Amino acid sequence: MHKGAVCLLLMVLCMSTARAVGAVGSLTVYMTWQGHAMAGGSLTLYEIAEQWEDVGSPEAVKAAVEYVKAQAVQGVTQPVGQQGVVLFEGLEQEVYLVVQHEPSPGFRPINSFLVCIGEGESKQANPKLTPDNTPETGDPGATTLWLILMAVSLVGAGVAILCKIRMKKDSGEP
Repeated sequence: MHKGAVCLLLMVLCMSTARAVGAVGSLTVYMTWQGHAMAGGSLTLYEIAEQWEDVGSPEAVKAAVEYVKAQAVQGVTQPVGQQGVVLFEGLEQEVYLVVQHEPSPGFRPINSFLVCIGEGESKQANPKLTPDNTPETGDPGATTLWLILMAVSLVGAGVAILCKIRMKKDSGEP
């Protein structure tokens, strides 16, 4: 009887350990702008690897995006709900890439990012949303527009100075 109790205890311990090792995690992404939920669009989650160097750097994100394209990695796409929330559940202990191919109406796609989900870990993300009407830094269209406006201003100032000089000459002022 003592042997049976020990065997039963070992079976229970093995089963609970197996369940803990296979524990899954989740990722909740909150899409908000100035405190308001932004519904619409979708996010795609790509499983990248068990480990990925320097998860937080822009270079690592760029490398992950290139990896997904080169390897034709299939992702899981979820719509952004009415509360501006996307929930990815049942995630294994891995590094994941989050990409927004379809942005919320009136906004640009978020910057892609990497997230490392540990065993049974639940993480949250709050990516920065950018309205579609805000020029990006280094945006060639915005830069060209500013250069044209500056050139027109300089030409206008030059013409005004020349007119002033010519008026002084015509009036005989020294």
